[in-house]
Amino acid sequence: MISEEYDKLSDEEIQIKLAEFDGYKVFFTTTEMCDRLVAQHEGTLKEKPIPDYLNDLNACHELEKELLKKYPMRYWGYCRRLRRIESVMYHATARQRCKAIVLTIA
Repeated sequence: MISEEYDKLSDEEIQIKLAEFDGYKVFFTTTEMCDRLVAQHEGTLKEKPIPDYLNDLNACHELEKELLKKYPMRYWGYCRRLRRIESVMYHATARQRCKAIVLTIA
């Protein structure tokens, strides 16, 4: 995936990609009240809310810990390109980190 393709994704599509990387099995359910996105995490039978990765730095940090085990150099490269500064991680927003994560795992 390239940056231009990422920019075309909706926030919901981004959340799904991140949740799946984080071990969630994401699916939609329809009730009388509404359609909603639900997930199960790593084999649990209970539905859990998907973390708000795009706005929650703590949720991003949890993803980054796993990502850095698998793709450290690739991830840092995307972070540097997105922020264009050396002190990348200290100044990146949750949304910027999510973009770097999705580009890394794609």
